[in-house]
Amino acid sequence: MRIRLTPAEAILHRTGPNNITALFHAPGGFDPRRAFFGVKSMVQASERFQRCINGNAFTDKVQVNWPDHVAILDDPSVTQPEKMLHLARHLAFPQDRPPWRVILVNPGGAGWSGLILHFDHAIADGTRMARLIVTKVLPTKGDAAAVDSLPRLSLHQLKKMIDPHQQSAPIALCRVPFDGLRARVPQAMGNSEALLHLTREALDTCAAFDTASMKRKNHAAGAGYATTRVRRAIG
Repeated sequence: MRIRLTPAEAILHRTGPNNITALFHAPGGFDPRRAFFGVKSMVQASERFQRCINGNAFTDKVQVNWPDHVAILDDPSVTQPEKMLHLARHLAFPQDRPPWRVILVNPGGAGWSGLILHFDHAIADGTRMARLIVTKVLPTKGDAAAVDSLPRLSLHQLKKMIDPHQQSAPIALCRVPFDGLRARVPQAMGNSEALLHLTREALDTCAAFDTASMKRKNHAAGAGYATTRVRRAIG
């Protein structure tokens, strides 16, 4: 059964790419079998990771082909997580598949080790994903899953998967110019009210807002404003 995107999700998807890229540090390496089992548990716990996005709706569930989404990067030249995160933000999603990727980086401990999760913002927000990561992926004890089917890549091969149109918004760029907001909306009681006022002015003409509740409109307005600011900042 198809699931329609909420107004906020529709705006995030249509004005995209709006992706989230999270990087998790694993000092000293980690067991890739347990990490892969955690990724599978996370995907199975959130059915939107099992659906493609078509127009304003999630499609019916599809069978997840794990090698399409999960890969192991073995390259000791990867030593700086900041550079790894910058590269991961531009990774293309698998074609005609649910829009997400996971890279298990140097599980053997050579160079920088960690896990990268890259996904379309319409699937989930950062708070929900942090909860799933902590409860499903990061535990070091428990079951394991075979990783023999997963592709093993070098840094050079991973760079070939880059799509220059894909770009996640780094948190450091999500800065709201509060002085400018209050100058534009002097009657606002606070920064949040000024932010919502201006973004609602810009987004209330969107057709997706016609049947949305006031709460959903406010949430979507805030998301739309952050998206606009970040896209301007990163050009």
